[in-house]
Amino acid sequence: MWVYGMNRKYYNDLELALDTEGKSKGTYREYFANIGYMEKYFNKKDFKKITLEELKEYVDYLDKEYSKTTYNNHVAAIRYFYKNVVKKKSMLEVLNLKRVKGEKMKRKTLVVSFIVVIVLVLVVITKYQPNDKVILESNDDLIVTSNALSMMYETSAGSGEYQVSSDTSWPQEGYIFNDELSSCENGSTLSWDDETKSVLMEANVSDKCYIYFDVYEPTFADRIISLYDVNNEGANGLYYHDGQGTYGSLEAGDNSYRFSGANPNNYVCFGSDAEVCPNDNLYRIIGVFGNQVKLIKYDYATSTLLGTDGAYNSSTTSLGDYYNGSQSTLYLYFWNNDTGRNIWSESNLNTINLNANYLNNIGGTWASKIAEHTWQVGGNTYQNIYNVPVKQTYQNEIISPLDATTFSGKVGLMYASDYGYASSPNNWSTNLSDYANDTNRNNNWMFMGFNEWIISPSPDGHIPNYSYLYKVKETLVEYVYIMKYTQLGPPST
Repeated sequence: MWVYGMNRKYYNDLELALDTEGKSKGTYREYFANIGYMEKYFNKKDFKKITLEELKEYVDYLDKEYSKTTYNNHVAAIRYFYKNVVKKKSMLEVLNLKRVKGEKMKRKTLVVSFIVVIVLVLVVITKYQPNDKVILESNDDLIVTSNALSMMYETSAGSGEYQVSSDTSWPQEGYIFNDELSSCENGSTLSWDDETKSVLMEANVSDKCYIYFDVYEPTFADRIISLYDVNNEGANGLYYHDGQGTYGSLEAGDNSYRFSGANPNNYVCFGSDAEVCPNDNLYRIIGVFGNQVKLIKYDYATSTLLGTDGAYNSSTTSLGDYYNGSQSTLYLYFWNNDTGRNIWSESNLNTINLNANYLNNIGGTWASKIAEHTWQVGGNTYQNIYNVPVKQTYQNEIISPLDATTFSGKVGLMYASDYGYASSPNNWSTNLSDYANDTNRNNNWMFMGFNEWIISPSPDGHIPNYSYLYKVKETLVEYVYIMKYTQLGPPST
């Protein structure tokens, strides 16, 4: 963990941002070192309180004291930091990269001169006038201007190493425009227009520009989001909860993408590379939250995964009429029988069975793909979670819980609102207590047939679930965890 004085939060946020984007270890070291150097220069002043003029003086200092390559490395780190962590974009106007004269690029086998004065073939500036916003685009006619462009492709994902491209058109797939490194010598600004798939340039004078593209590998979250049909809400059973869509005020309003309905195709295999996924490795996608994917086990957890220590109670072969899984024996666990209190940090189910036994039993490779997550475990009253519609349940669990208690861990249990939003949108306006009837159960892919724990405790000694008021005793476990950046394939189709 990187900790630097009063700015600790910013370094933690920087670490999270870099981790989410899958940046290389080299990028980690370079960015933290360069931001740490800036903090030392400003005598550990709060980054957000550094003024534009102060930052400009610091940039000028770097320009005078260091080579252009070192200068560019510092500025790239600072640009990323103020854009993605401090979120003070007004500072970016003084953070311009400089032309590198006669210096080697990071890729040692490639030497690039930045004094080219030609325009890449078929890449032209159209309708150029001073102060105009112009489009650099592919065209059959070559227009010679005093501008010069160098288009740089990253050699491999996250490497931070670039080589000059001889392409004659902008990349359409497999690359993403790097707005932090892309720059012009005389201050022209560059941006990417996703609609025209081309670079926009806003210029006042003739300029030479260096345009960088990073290798783009879609994350697990990206692949799921790509299934969403903006013109057909609910196609594929996937709903976007921006609070402004088809279901408006009934949505969570957290910009999540959630699977809902009787049986959406949200299955994924985790923990096994077998061609046919074993039942114990079959999971379902609750949704995408930010850059992370929340999974829940398809069938109930077995003692092989969770162990018979900790919160383990017993097993049963009495499966009843509602069970939707395929196991002949089910295993029951206490929520917190050790201290008898509804406090998740004290729960052996949490600390032993989920965040120790399970992680050990799936192996280090797969466990490393699970993100450390901050779970809201302040809970709320039975009335505020159970006898209200799911939007209010979400507010009372996640946004305004009874207290601000959180727990950091890889594996947790579902929220009551996760279960509520897994149901068909037709149910979202009803109280969770009404989900117990057959119609509502059959329209909810998360219903498995038994009472299941949720992670949100209640101060009155009760933990609500989908059908009963259930005190702290044994019940079945369907656990949840958050996927971080991974190259797992998309949901089965």
